Amino acid sequence: MEEGRRKTYGQEPDDLELREEFRKPRDSLLSISAEFYTRCHARLKELRKILADPAFRPPELFDNKAHNRLAEVAHTLLKLAPYDPLTMACTGLQRYMLEILPNTDWSHELIRPGLNLILRRLDRLFTKISKKSSLRRPLDWEAAANILKGVYLTLRKFSFVALLPHLKTLVNILITILLSSTGTGCLLPESLINPGSSHRGEMSGLQTDTSPLFVSSVVKLVAMQMQALGDQYSLEHICGGVSAFCANEKSLNLLINFILPLCIRVGSHCRDTPRMSQTDITFVLTVITNLLGPSISPSMSSQNQNNSTGVAGLVGKSSNYLSIADQQRSSSVSHSWDGKLTRPGMDLHHQTALLGLEIMMVCFDKQLASQWHYVAKAITSMSSKGKMDLPFWKFLDFLVTHRPSLFILLQTFIQFRVRIF
Repeated sequence: MEEGRRKTYGQEPDDLELREEFRKPRDSLLSISAEFYTRCHARLKELRKILADPAFRPPELFDNKAHNRLAEVAHTLLKLAPYDPLTMACTGLQRYMLEILPNTDWSHELIRPGLNLILRRLDRLFTKISKKSSLRRPLDWEAAANILKGVYLTLRKFSFVALLPHLKTLVNILITILLSSTGTGCLLPESLINPGSSHRGEMSGLQTDTSPLFVSSVVKLVAMQMQALGDQYSLEHICGGVSAFCANEKSLNLLINFILPLCIRVGSHCRDTPRMSQTDITFVLTVITNLLGPSISPSMSSQNQNNSTGVAGLVGKSSNYLSIADQQRSSSVSHSWDGKLTRPGMDLHHQTALLGLEIMMVCFDKQLASQWHYVAKAITSMSSKGKMDLPFWKFLDFLVTHRPSLFILLQTFIQFRVRIF
């Protein structure tokens, strides 16, 4: 079955029958193989504990040819998956990705082509989905999330997988899908994040609701990739460098649909959740604080102009970025959004930034102990400039209620403002 011919498939009975004939034997083969592999793998672990013999080497359940052949079968189903939701959700493919792929020792060079084959096909699959809204609407997002979960489990067990080029491009395209989708996967409601800008109008043709499970799978995969590669793949690298952020809709979209959900997922401190480095945590706080009072800094922009990479094209390029400490020394410089954003747009940026600060205080209060005094100065600066709207008072209410570290620094300020009003 050629890939080009599948593009013409519709919902005619003949096409559905052809798809069923193509899918059923491959689905059955992968299901039987996954059942055998899972049960025998668990039994071998029990035997190893019973024997208590360090010299005992369990036999290989599948040889090299079997692993590569199963990868080819899964590859053929993944070819059809973007055009057929039933194939995406079929039991055999799901079990292969969740049970065989993570439990296979991919360090052996003879079976590595099978892993490369799967990752290359996933890269192409989600690339097609990101470009064609006709493929996104009928897609089974939960089935796609399970497939990504299998990749995540494999990466968690074998960190060298992060170095494979197809996984890097897959992660970037998944972030693209998150940024171009709205609805169930978003952190904020649609009524809040749709101020009627031209950017959202341009993307409306591609926007489709993604499930929270899919968003969670993407965020966990990105976090694990960041942990595996360390400084080579930081959050600043993914977002296109510090020069990518300014007070516009694209940077706001990146913050709402990717960065803040990533902080929530990583900051939950679950056992199976990757950890975020101190550099990435500080970068997020700097981005959030920059939205409270961005300023123009040509020297900073020229220094970071060459750092743009990853998904920078999605958030745009701007020189209006300052670190937290630099913002306190630039009060004499005019704000970058003067004359560029409407009043609702400014309010939206303030509300998002304050929400982001609440998330950072809950998730990374101790890690940012040395940075909170800069945030306190930014908050008092907002008050002195008259930016005390309802979200600002809700933020102060959050501080008083939950008493994070920032509350101690702003306690006198809060008491003073309450007395005035």
